[in-house]
Amino acid sequence: MKRSSSSGHSRVFTAIVAVIGIGVIAVVAIGFLITQNISSPITGARDSEPVFPDLAYEAETIKRIEIVGREQESTLRARNSGDWVLEEKNGYPALSGRVDSLLSDINEMRALERDQPGEREMADRGVADVDEGGEGLRVSFLTEDGDLVKEFVVGRQRSAPGATDLTAFYLRESGSDEVYLIDGALDMPADPMEWVDTTAFALDNQRIYEVKTAPREGEPVLVRRTTPGEAPFVPDGLPEGLELEGPWVLTELTVPFTAMVFDDVKEVPDEGEPSNDERGYGRTFDGVVLRYSFYPIEDDEGETEEWVRFEVDSAESKVREDVEGNGNDLPLEADVVPEGAATAEELEEKVAGWLFKLPDHTMTRLRQNIEGLPTRGVAGNSGVEDEDFDVEADEGFDVETDDEFEVDTDDEFDVDTDEDF
Repeated sequence: MKRSSSSGHSRVFTAIVAVIGIGVIAVVAIGFLITQNISSPITGARDSEPVFPDLAYEAETIKRIEIVGREQESTLRARNSGDWVLEEKNGYPALSGRVDSLLSDINEMRALERDQPGEREMADRGVADVDEGGEGLRVSFLTEDGDLVKEFVVGRQRSAPGATDLTAFYLRESGSDEVYLIDGALDMPADPMEWVDTTAFALDNQRIYEVKTAPREGEPVLVRRTTPGEAPFVPDGLPEGLELEGPWVLTELTVPFTAMVFDDVKEVPDEGEPSNDERGYGRTFDGVVLRYSFYPIEDDEGETEEWVRFEVDSAESKVREDVEGNGNDLPLEADVVPEGAATAEELEEKVAGWLFKLPDHTMTRLRQNIEGLPTRGVAGNSGVEDEDFDVEADEGFDVETDDEFEVDTDDEFDVDTDEDF
């Protein structure tokens, strides 16, 4: 009997130990799963649910995007046409395709990891509140009436876990303590100019007929050609015997019109007038005229800066008169205007009502006078650094720099240079 009792107690003890062991394993397993859901990497991130699954259904209601950083901010507003404009730049058009891509990328965001870090770690990841000194970007999506659709903070970038050649970034939804590590990168700068196409307009080289500068003082430079394409530009009205350094001197004056790049943009003010300087212009073989004038504007520090205004006109008859008056046939429009080139009306839509802050090297070309043209054997008379005259080979001008280049002052171009056409 004693042997039987001992055997029974042993079986009971074994069973109890087994139950306790199973319980411990269960607790550990549950704890592990909970930990995985909170702070460990999520496997199969690309196949997981989007971070903001409801945003796709609300995308049509988003009519305003605010991106706020520590020093800059951008406010994008949707127009009825579906295009986007920048409020910080008086409604200048934004790169709408870039905005659409941003919204699509946010809809598709997947998390690689998520956890709930402390305040210090939030700051280290760049997702602390921007209003409290955080280093990230606060992004707000709003409806047309100003109702908040979604708001989150974009933090620092880092390498993706297990793949140092891939990028990830931290993100936290406003009002939440949960931080996500997101696969990929978001292109959403706080600088308003990063949302702008900084080329006001661009004319194909072969389309340009003539250019006239508008110097502050001295005589303006007028260059033209009678055949489109890569024909060199020839000066009009230069002093007899003036020998330029090469054909590039004249070609350089036309370069800004092939890509009028700007650093900043603002509306033409209700008050304020252009300077009294004579206007310059660029004119095409098909008769489009882009005139420019200068506006002195005082900046925030009280310094006066020159901004440029462009106005578009059409004067095809004047070009025909000039060209045919010199014994040449005006080329057909199809021969000088590339397919898809902007019309006068389209160019006017791009520049009407805007002032542009141009780079210094562009202003130098628009302001060039005859007296300052680089001439052979006279060093430093132009006041222009060499880098200001650096023509790229792809600009369509394969011009020989023959050392015997000399300005011909005969009457080959007997043209009235009056710009009142």
